[in-house]
Amino acid sequence: MILSRGAGRYFPESMEYLRLKLSSTNLLEKEMAMYLVCKLRSIINQTPAIKNALPTLIANYVIPEFSNSEMLLRAKAVDMFTAYGDIEYPDKNLLKIAVEGVYKCLAADPNKIVSLKAACAFSCILEHKEAVDMVKPFLNNILTEYVKLLDTFDNEDIIRSLETIVRLFSDCIAPFAVELIRHLSNIFLKYCKIDNEKSKDDNYEGDVEMAASGCLNAITIILNAPIPNEVLPAIEELLIPVVSFCLTQAGNDHFMDSIECLAAYLYKAPTLSQRVWFFFPVIVYYVIGIKKGTDTSAVQQFNESQNEIFSNLQTKRLEEVDIILPVLRVYIFKGQSMIMGGQKDFFGENLLMLLIELTDTIYRA
Repeated sequence: MILSRGAGRYFPESMEYLRLKLSSTNLLEKEMAMYLVCKLRSIINQTPAIKNALPTLIANYVIPEFSNSEMLLRAKAVDMFTAYGDIEYPDKNLLKIAVEGVYKCLAADPNKIVSLKAACAFSCILEHKEAVDMVKPFLNNILTEYVKLLDTFDNEDIIRSLETIVRLFSDCIAPFAVELIRHLSNIFLKYCKIDNEKSKDDNYEGDVEMAASGCLNAITIILNAPIPNEVLPAIEELLIPVVSFCLTQAGNDHFMDSIECLAAYLYKAPTLSQRVWFFFPVIVYYVIGIKKGTDTSAVQQFNESQNEIFSNLQTKRLEEVDIILPVLRVYIFKGQSMIMGGQKDFFGENLLMLLIELTDTIYRA
């Protein structure tokens, strides 16, 4: 195959082969050509002569396929922008046409697979600063389509793409905050369940764990965006199970990301509910450990998930101190009256004394 055998030396033959196959009227030949160009991305990117010729090839032979009646060619055209969305286009109008084509496949394609691929391609094409401005007029529709796709697919690539969009357009996502966090929370818990099952396999590489972490990162970005106070109770309802899980043994790998989510929420919340306040002493105990001999089962108000949390608090984790300090600062700032007023935790420990014990434990470490 010419493209895979030193493409730089065989540049004329390589380009002629690509033009021939990409311009073919044979559906399978054209689909195979786009497939090969995607698969040979690393080789092509290391061959400037071919890489620099790609914008012209894409303009002439790929972008028109966005309107092809064949689903297979529309899907492969979108794949090309997932693979090469970041290449430089000398003609910025060509980039605009590409953005509009990917958007059309996302929002109007009758086949959900094409829409899913288009959703994944957006994070690649948004590597261009100019593309960010081009996408803004469609942003509300784009986010609506992402919500619809999340109803249908639990796909790791779409989570990564959504994370990029949330990061780039954080000031514009308020109307979608609750629905996005709802989907991301549910997918996070589902991925964690899959990850815990797959981790028993020696060949498992942790891809799902990374996708789960991406869900939490996206939630934190949304929480840091300008969202109205009236939606915060609904968001709190969604965050409680996520943070609770991350405080159990099964969720330890995501402790840091969940604490960042919680800190972002606490910063926004005008008042702290009892359910959120519950996490304050839990986080302290997560670091200093529960005193030996403490009978957690004797506390009647604990539910099953809370008991799972306390079974995970038997050992000290002083290495986590830096992670919890930001969230503790918010708790102390917003809960001064409770801490200084002699409020006790679920074990009957004075909250102020608990903080002093945390400080003493850190000092002695």
